[in-house]
Amino acid sequence: MKTSNYRYQFLLLTTVAVLTVSCNSNTKQESTNSAISDEGKIQTVEVVNPQKRSFTAQRLITGTAQPNRKVTLYAMESGYVESIQKDIGDAIREGEVIATLKNPELTRQLENKQAQLEVKTTMYERLKSIYKKTPALTSIHVVENAEADYLSANAEVNIILDRLGFLQVKAPFSATITQRFIDKGALVQSGLTQSNPQGIVELQQLNPIRLTIPLPESDIAIIQKGTEVSVTFPGTSRHFI
Repeated sequence: MKTSNYRYQFLLLTTVAVLTVSCNSNTKQESTNSAISDEGKIQTVEVVNPQKRSFTAQRLITGTAQPNRKVTLYAMESGYVESIQKDIGDAIREGEVIATLKNPELTRQLENKQAQLEVKTTMYERLKSIYKKTPALTSIHVVENAEADYLSANAEVNIILDRLGFLQVKAPFSATITQRFIDKGALVQSGLTQSNPQGIVELQQLNPIRLTIPLPESDIAIIQKGTEVSVTFPGTSRHFI
């Protein structure tokens, strides 16, 4: 009875061993076939020749437009506005008169200084003439003092004439008047001596204009002098290149 049981166990173990070997054999066969199948495939690689080509790239950037020049004009001498020749929107040339002021006190000072100059001029010329004819009667020191008085009076007259010239407010460059701050009869103070003077007009030079564009750092390398730029102003049909 015991011998029969041993045989049964031996046959069972033998059968399991045969099945295990058979399964391992089939797995190895499938792996080998798969490897052979993969090795039989042909890998293709596309080869191209590099070519130099040009392309056009566009980038839309929002910037700000500013006038080439912008200035507020002030009077260089105090006075009241006698006349104003230009208004908002007028195009003016460099040196053209925009407004004319009047200063009665300065005019009276000029008349006084001119009278003093006339007296001192006469005195100097007379002493100089006497000294040339009779040097013994007039010393050179007296003649030199008279000459100094004459030159001083002449300089004072020229100073007042320059100040009177400042009463004409002129354009420093060709531009367009964009704002006007005064009217005829207004009293304005000198922009040279007063801390808070009244402006007369604002000028802007719009040709050419200045564009401020925040260019991204990544695009700096491709921007060169002469690169074409197209500029469009929103709200208008104007287009510039």
